[in-house]
Amino acid sequence: MRGRRANRWLTVLAASMVALGAGLVTAGVASASTPVGHYAVIKFWPSYQVVTLKVPLQQWCPPSKPSCVWMLSVDEPNIPPQTVVGTATGTSGVLVVAYPSNFCGVI
Repeated sequence: MRGRRANRWLTVLAASMVALGAGLVTAGVASASTPVGHYAVIKFWPSYQVVTLKVPLQQWCPPSKPSCVWMLSVDEPNIPPQTVVGTATGTSGVLVVAYPSNFCGVI
């Protein structure tokens, strides 16, 4: 009698653990990543010879300037007049500036 009672408890405990484990597996993973759209993202695409700037969402503009205008400017600082390779401005989306294959400068 005592052995059957122990087996029942072990069966209930094992079923509970399986159910709890299944619940944890299907619950998903807590993410610690930054929410999309908070920050401007600059990327170099050497294969396409372009620089892109992903403009953050308008809601992140300061209250004093609710309509932010972003500007991406590429120049060559090592040349005395600092030759401008290209500029792009905008309020949303992705800004793109193409540069020559022999370009050696900074943004």
